[in-house]
Amino acid sequence: MLILQLRTINRTAKNFTEKHRDLFHDLFRLSVSRYNDVRKTAQHVLGQGMLLYAYSYRALLSDILVRLENKPEVADHEFKVSPD
Repeated sequence: MLILQLRTINRTAKNFTEKHRDLFHDLFRLSVSRYNDVRKTAQHVLGQGMLLYAYSYRALLSDILVRLENKPEVADHEFKVSPD
């Protein structure tokens, strides 16, 4: 597993910038959209971005945790995952 992580880190020569973080936040908001096509495309692009930038998921952890809290105002479509 450690070798795989090192390969991932070495493969990603690009830095994760503030603009990338903003784009990831926008994609995350779109990935929980009530519209299936928008949700599906955003989830796909976000997944590809996470593969490209190692540990980029950390930028979204707070957004993810907010949606996982037991709140009645969180809509059902925010939990849906669109299969590729």
